[in-house]
Amino acid sequence: VFNYWWNSPPAGPSTLTGRAIFTDNTTNESAAVTIMIIGGNSHPVMDTYLQSYGLSGTNAAPMADPDNDGIPNLVEFALGLNPTNASRENLAAAMILTNAPGMTFRQRAGGTGTPGVNYHADGLYYGVQVRSNLVSGVWTNDVSQFEVVGRVPSSNGTETVIVLFKGPFTGSSSRFVRVVVGDGVQP
Repeated sequence: VFNYWWNSPPAGPSTLTGRAIFTDNTTNESAAVTIMIIGGNSHPVMDTYLQSYGLSGTNAAPMADPDNDGIPNLVEFALGLNPTNASRENLAAAMILTNAPGMTFRQRAGGTGTPGVNYHADGLYYGVQVRSNLVSGVWTNDVSQFEVVGRVPSSNGTETVIVLFKGPFTGSSSRFVRVVVGDGVQP
């Protein structure tokens, strides 16, 4: 059984949060996937991208949401989405990969660094961070917790990154995950 949903963020710099619960009749695995937005500065490549969709003025601002789908232009650009089409397709998605929780997310192609850890493309930073609970501890990009197992190129200048979370997963366990998208600097 796979349950997944997204919450809309408030206006301004914030996060988009999704949650998935996996059940295979023996274990209940839970993973939350968040896209954390850091910054909100304009970038020449992003400006060109938004102009290609006919956006200008306040509708072309990085944190604007001209299609009212709850996803600011900065995230639409970062994930290769259409900022004029109210759709939540191609946001980060939680899934089961080889009997373990995993996720996919899109990033701009042609960047430098290690996907999931310290990847930079078109003026943006991308990273995966994990945490075992939301009460204590800190978010970390500790690669002992996850592994990028694939990258699939797309025709729109992005690529899909496939991430597998490392176990052990025994009984009922939780893993909270976020994809950080920011203005070129690792948080």
